[in-house]
Amino acid sequence: MRQVALLLTVLAGVVALLLRPSATIEAQAVPLAAPADAREAWAIDLLRRLGNDAPDAATVAFVVAWTVAEDACMSGCGYSSAWERYNPLNTTQTGYGAYATINGDGVKAYPDYESGMAATVQTLSYSYYTEIVAGLQSNDPERALRGLYGSPWGTSAAHVEQIWRE
Repeated sequence: MRQVALLLTVLAGVVALLLRPSATIEAQAVPLAAPADAREAWAIDLLRRLGNDAPDAATVAFVVAWTVAEDACMSGCGYSSAWERYNPLNTTQTGYGAYATINGDGVKAYPDYESGMAATVQTLSYSYYTEIVAGLQSNDPERALRGLYGSPWGTSAAHVEQIWRE
């Protein structure tokens, strides 16, 4: 039931963003269909909040792969999944209502979708993630991946790449 509520929240946010008037309309290299699931909807929402108003399928797929890499331990590890914590990229950002630290790396749990999304956007705004964000904003997932490799992000960029290229 909680997953259904999360999906509905994500989809409502994406719909609101899609209905927002835009000054220009740009062609996409690969058209993006409606989100297939909550991961895709979350990825589209993140990309739009980072300034990509026309995310393409490859860029969405990269963000989805990153969330899968971050959520590799779905059970038996002593803590809830990243989705249940509203933290699909496992940020360690303090504030935003974070109510728990779930591991020794400082990964946080947030009380709701908006809090977790805001914490993620804030984290990605830091200077050591500029190449990741630049790639995500320009529909250049290869650049985003290079940025991930060159950043201090805790999850293995090689693992993200492996999932993304599958």
